[in-house]
Amino acid sequence: METDIKILESFINNHTDESILIIEGLSVVEIIELLKSLPVESAALLLGKMDRIKAAFCIEKAERTLVEKLLETCAPSISANILRLVDQNLLKALLGDISTEHSNAIKQIIKYPAYSVGAYLDPMVFTLKQNLNIGQALELIKGNDTYVQSHIFVLSPEQILVGQVELKALITGNPSKPIRSIMKTNLRKIVANINVKALIDGKIEYEELPIMPIVDIHDVFLGVVDKKSLAAIKVDKESKGREEQQASIALGDLYQIGLSSLLRSTSELLWNVKNK
Repeated sequence: METDIKILESFINNHTDESILIIEGLSVVEIIELLKSLPVESAALLLGKMDRIKAAFCIEKAERTLVEKLLETCAPSISANILRLVDQNLLKALLGDISTEHSNAIKQIIKYPAYSVGAYLDPMVFTLKQNLNIGQALELIKGNDTYVQSHIFVLSPEQILVGQVELKALITGNPSKPIRSIMKTNLRKIVANINVKALIDGKIEYEELPIMPIVDIHDVFLGVVDKKSLAAIKVDKESKGREEQQASIALGDLYQIGLSSLLRSTSELLWNVKNK
């Protein structure tokens, strides 16, 4: 059995991309059993390169001791990219269980300021890997439980955003051809730490898709921002602006009424004194 694990470990370390293609066809329970059987370094390597959503499901369902070891072994940036997709209560608990140094590093990466685009992103997005062929991509879509957009973002094994494919093109394409053959690569990416106001005010134009891909400074895919959500933010801001303006006008009116009352009272007082 130990020899089998060593052979498997060697294959994973030397043929990681091929291993990921096989592993992503397994159920979450099967993947967790595999991760448990491997040395933690090999298990962490797989976790960091596999589909983000499936990796998050594994984190949510695996034993806590295994999860802690994996999170401690993965680089904070990799751990953060997976933990961004898990339940918030579990996230808080896990960050409390691992070392303070690692936990603080993950917290700094995972949380974006309220004014930034990263604070509004949706991380739960179905993606595909660039080394798939069209047939493999369609099989993954069929077996997927999450919502699939009409435009699907394509990632490298390192989770870097490399392109986008249309679902329609996948359905009508030759199953044996690589998805790279129908992939759009000159895709505009929005960096998560820019001010969301730049998007709301239209200072950064983005007309290609109804959703905008959000990446970190290293082009690692983090999720998407929906244009409708941004429009809602804009409406909300405008509504607040109108409320503030109306409140200001109301205060002004009160001031004018108060001032008029005061002047009227003073005039009446002076008039009464004069008449006396």
